[in-house]
Amino acid sequence: MVRYSCADAPLMFAGMPPREKGKVDGGASPEVCGGEDFISALPDDALHHVLSFLPAEDAVRTCVLARRWRHLWKSATGLRIGCGAGKEDELPSLDELRHFVNHLLLRRNGSSIRTCELRFRYTRPRDYDYLCLWIRHVLDRGVRVGLSSSRGRRRSGADNVFFIF
Repeated sequence: MVRYSCADAPLMFAGMPPREKGKVDGGASPEVCGGEDFISALPDDALHHVLSFLPAEDAVRTCVLARRWRHLWKSATGLRIGCGAGKEDELPSLDELRHFVNHLLLRRNGSSIRTCELRFRYTRPRDYDYLCLWIRHVLDRGVRVGLSSSRGRRRSGADNVFFIF
């Protein structure tokens, strides 16, 4: 899977036309609302809700779409971590998630979280220290849905672990 960061945006979108004058961050200009871009016309709360259905990695990648989207991911109402792989056999390990999740939670600046889904491949017991910190952080941010967890076996014999708050 190819991973991009906000620093890659100039390379990815080098051929895009320049931004229209008259647009104000935080909302779309009236001429765009009357045209094709209905998503930009949505209020931030609606966009936060939509972002909560994306895997966290993809939600963060939306920061390159436009200036208005740069910080929207930080206030998404739900987190789906490790859910972007597609197949359960491709789940990331806690060790692979550690850097991303630590920065994700740190950069959210205390935004509340309604739901959280965490999927990973079990690797070693010492990684559970990070898992406990992440769960405590999510619970401190007001997750409203109950906790459930599941362990499943992969074909390779390693355990897959799922937490849904």
